[in-house]
Amino acid sequence: MIDGCARLTHMPSGLEKLTSIQTLPRFIVAENKDCSPDSSKINELDGLNQLRGELHIEKLGNVRNVALESKAGNLKGKGCLRSLTLNWGTSPRAGQDEHDELLMQNLQPHSNLKELHVEGYGGVTFSTWLSSLGNIVKITIKKCNRCQHLPPLQELRHLKFLSLEELMDLEYIDNSSRQPSSSVIFFPSLKVLSLVELPNLKRWWREEAVVESMNNSNRASTSLGEHQEQQPVVLPSFPCLSSLKIHHCFNLTSIPLHPYLEELYLYEVSEELLQQQGVMLLTMMTMRITMMMMMMAALQSPRESSTSLSLLPHDSFTASPLSKLKSLQLVRIDDLESLPEAWLPNLTSLEHVKIEECPKLSSLPRQGFKALTSLRNLRIYRCEGLKSLSNGIQHLTALEELRIRSCEELDLSDDGMQLQDLKKLHYLELSDIPKLVFLPIWIQDTPSLQELQVEECKNLVALPEWIDSLTLLQRLKISYCPRLTSLPDRIRNLAALQQLCICNCPHLSRRCQKARGADWPKIAHIAMIKINGKWVQRLT
Repeated sequence: MIDGCARLTHMPSGLEKLTSIQTLPRFIVAENKDCSPDSSKINELDGLNQLRGELHIEKLGNVRNVALESKAGNLKGKGCLRSLTLNWGTSPRAGQDEHDELLMQNLQPHSNLKELHVEGYGGVTFSTWLSSLGNIVKITIKKCNRCQHLPPLQELRHLKFLSLEELMDLEYIDNSSRQPSSSVIFFPSLKVLSLVELPNLKRWWREEAVVESMNNSNRASTSLGEHQEQQPVVLPSFPCLSSLKIHHCFNLTSIPLHPYLEELYLYEVSEELLQQQGVMLLTMMTMRITMMMMMMAALQSPRESSTSLSLLPHDSFTASPLSKLKSLQLVRIDDLESLPEAWLPNLTSLEHVKIEECPKLSSLPRQGFKALTSLRNLRIYRCEGLKSLSNGIQHLTALEELRIRSCEELDLSDDGMQLQDLKKLHYLELSDIPKLVFLPIWIQDTPSLQELQVEECKNLVALPEWIDSLTLLQRLKISYCPRLTSLPDRIRNLAALQQLCICNCPHLSRRCQKARGADWPKIAHIAMIKINGKWVQRLT
């Protein structure tokens, strides 16, 4: 085993003699200055065809004689390898693209390979052998700054995980000018797709292909008579994709349909991409109408329609787009002014929502939240333009946790919210809300509340006397609220309260000193009390 050898610069010569070796997790290509008669070149891998498990080939940027060294490495003959990492190890050098492309071509692995990780490659295009890895399950391509597009991957029937990271010049994932044939299932097994730091990525295919498909889709929904004479129009759709992460791809405006997601994470993307969710709903509805028309035509002409019907997804009539989505995260979407109510009604399985650093978001939906009957966790962080939560929150009857942080314009004092239906809410956090002077009265309508945190609310002046209506409250944390001077008398009625933490509230801290403070009699019954990071009471 070669593990933890961070300063290893090259491999010893003579490796080609170990023809029965099965484990060689790392192979490091030496720099010219490190080369010596005792260092191996990549061609010494030629006869090591019993290798299995993982093989990391590092510092490929040091290969100079591509034709002599890399082709003789014979990776294609190593059918027992499960995972292969090709790491160039240095930033691409000017004029090296053709060199790297030839090197990549010569490093073609066996088709049995399950996992491929490529990092630091300096070519403009990838070798076509990437499309021929018929058993590949996971592909990660990272820091290949000159790469502009990839070969078609949609027919890799075992591919489950695809991650593209820090490909600065990538404009199109697939450079082909035509959409894939409707006779082939698009990415039949892909479950996880991650697109991270792709600042120049515009779309999946070139524009001509997208325009052609949209025009075909529009024509498909005209009339029954016209449709019977057309071929089925089925736009590419990920049939198994459950997790989609798009991070820092602010020029990306569209991707293939993804109706069966369970997790959606959008970070620093355009609002166009967010609005595509609504377009997707309309597109799927159009496709459903198209399919229903085909079914009707099939009843009239079974022989002519049987082939077309066999190409349609089996769940086309039962699955609603995004109805399986469980987690939604929207982060740093600068142009987002409101959550699109057009696609919220479909999110009936949604359990977790996080909205962070969306400065133009001013309010939450009033009607769209009615469909979110499964939502358990809602987090809103650093949305500086948010002014109101609106009454939409009251429809979240399954809500268990609500966290609101750093929303400087948010006014909770007179928003008229009525939350008596939030019978499951057990955790509430209000943090860094400058306009919070008094706790909103709707908190007393949450009978299951067990934990309340109020932090960095510099203008909060008092806790309400109705706090004793929170009969199940077990933990109360108050920190960085300098204007809070005392606790309400009725806090002594909270029999279930087990833990009280007060931190950096100067006036309140003094009043809650054990046995000496004016407010100590109100809280002496609480088993665990921490003041400014120190436990002053821990009853067993």
